[in-house]
Amino acid sequence: MVEKEQLIAMVRGVQTGDEAATALMYETFHEDFYYFILKTVNNDRELAEDLVQDTFVEILEVVCYFFHHRT
Repeated sequence: MVEKEQLIAMVRGVQTGDEAATALMYETFHEDFYYFILKTVNNDRELAEDLVQDTFVEILEVVCYFFHHRT
């Protein structure tokens, strides 16, 4: 499990374009998220991987959006 401080550091890194932080975030959450999605799509591995990729891209976009639109 990721500690709150570690997650905050990853998010801040992603927001500033740190590729290492982005890779770390992906590596940290990919496996658990993949298996969760896999269960919801009746073990369709290709679909699960596609959904994980698409969702991860959306998460990165939201994280960056909030960084650039914070007050």
